[in-house]
Amino acid sequence: MHNLSNSFHTHLEARIADSEQLKIDAHHVRYKVYCVERGYEDQTKFPERMEMDKFDSESVHAVVRHKSSKKPVGVVRLVLPNRERPARPFPIETHFGHQFEDNILKKFDFSRHHIAEVSRFAVSKESLGIIHNQLVTERLNTQPTRNPSDPKQLLPHISLGLIAMLFAISKEHGVDYWYAAMEPSLSRLLTRLGIRFT
Repeated sequence: MHNLSNSFHTHLEARIADSEQLKIDAHHVRYKVYCVERGYEDQTKFPERMEMDKFDSESVHAVVRHKSSKKPVGVVRLVLPNRERPARPFPIETHFGHQFEDNILKKFDFSRHHIAEVSRFAVSKESLGIIHNQLVTERLNTQPTRNPSDPKQLLPHISLGLIAMLFAISKEHGVDYWYAAMEPSLSRLLTRLGIRFT
């Protein structure tokens, strides 16, 4: 884990999207992943190439960028609790709430003021490939890679950077629990890194 951390901070940076440019970067990565690479959303709904929805106004975004070029490669948002309207459903509750098991949720005894939803966790394959090639070039004379043609080598670094930002955002906003829906591949990656979801 120490090597992961050192490598991350050498080549990448994670930032809360607290400036207009970082917010634009976040929405561009979301568009690239959810509209172009995965086809989950209709590209024609976002002519400015920035994927957005109604929960953005109640969320905090974080972005992982290549340190030297500032090119964004990963994004995540945390949909915060609505403390004025705590019954307001999170996106995951709207889509999958009927599948939640009350007996499991009750074990955690959480307040709706202290739960948030991890959302739009995305790493752009295209950007990942570009940045991977830049990193391989930077390391050619100093540190050989196990398989320099495989951009997935960077995935743990970027994913952990995004997870670290989620912890920072959660601490700032008094969030103790997360809802999250993810592909099995991401769940397996996080489990290998010691992060387990119930």
